[in-house]
Amino acid sequence: MASDGPAAYAKYRRFFTKSPLLDIGCMFGYVEYMPDGLEYVGIDTLVYGIPDDQVIPGRGRTTNQLRAEWKAKEFARPGTSFHTADFMDFVPTRHWGEIVAFEVLEHYEDCMQRARWLKGYCDTLFISVPENESPGGAKHNDHVFSGLLVKDFPDFTCVGHDFGRMFLLWE
Repeated sequence: MASDGPAAYAKYRRFFTKSPLLDIGCMFGYVEYMPDGLEYVGIDTLVYGIPDDQVIPGRGRTTNQLRAEWKAKEFARPGTSFHTADFMDFVPTRHWGEIVAFEVLEHYEDCMQRARWLKGYCDTLFISVPENESPGGAKHNDHVFSGLLVKDFPDFTCVGHDFGRMFLLWE
């Protein structure tokens, strides 16, 4: 069972403490769960069922451009921005106080290596991954990794088990 994004962000908001914060896989943006004054940057790639680079008829912009514009308007507050990027090609261009990646790493074959790589760009890495999910058990059937357990992430501290996921923090 995939987590309910807003519920997960609300429950674990006490861990969103370091600025600037990069939220990878932010979907529609959860800036409302971030403390005031925190510099927040959200990136995401997914718009289910619509190609990211498709120009929307009558709009003259791609799905990703429209989505980023919507996020910027809907969640505008000082210190926030939203972007679209392909995480497979994404390389952080700065050091972050914290990187949050809820429901992201299980989509990649090298999820543990990718976690270690991300930690090189931040002071704190906070992730969630499915806990012991059976192969093919994903809601959208796009999880490459299954059967993950806390022991698979020895550098992390498990801070919770909710929504069928483990919430792991590496400081």
